[in-house]
Amino acid sequence: MLTKLEQYWTDLDETILVNKREMVLGMAVCALAGMLTGMLLSPRKTMSVSTSHYAAAGNDREGEAARGPED
Repeated sequence: MLTKLEQYWTDLDETILVNKREMVLGMAVCALAGMLTGMLLSPRKTMSVSTSHYAAAGNDREGEAARGPED
């Protein structure tokens, strides 16, 4: 088993050409995997990206019903 592992490790030194498309796709996969890992392992799980300006600006539905339609 150890000899197979050593043989595999020495075979990794070969030079292999990669297309630019494959390289870009590989970098994109690594970047997305890193972002996903960061999101899953982040300590803050309940972060809200939106703001609460909607309620603060007086745009609530109850107020519209009390005022009636504006003509």
